[in-house]
Amino acid sequence: EDGIRDQPRSRGLGDVYKRQIAHYELSLQDTELDSDKSIVHSNRAACFLKLGRLEEALKEAERSVSLDEKNVEGNFRVGLALHALKRYGEAVKALEKAQSLEKKKQNKDIENAIRMAEFMGRKQAAETSA
Repeated sequence: EDGIRDQPRSRGLGDVYKRQIAHYELSLQDTELDSDKSIVHSNRAACFLKLGRLEEALKEAERSVSLDEKNVEGNFRVGLALHALKRYGEAVKALEKAQSLEKKKQNKDIENAIRMAEFMGRKQAAETSA
């Protein structure tokens, strides 16, 4: 019964993310600065990640970084997308870049993502060699 009750909420969130993607698309048309466009692409990447549209998420995150290579969130979302695509070695590199750009230097989300990508990479390597 709980699963049935949760379904409309889940579908509702999907609709929210789809509307946000459309909103961000319009924002791109009104934005001229590359640094601002980078933020919009990073936000679109987050929405695509939430929707499970991983290749689109990676494309948006990479576009974000191409516009502003110092965008911490853009680099972080490249790493998250690569991780979700099971490309763990690449994910670690992107996440480490995000960490190196982070001004706080102690971003727990990035640190945890790096640890998880490293762990999954070791697990994947062990399964491949077994």
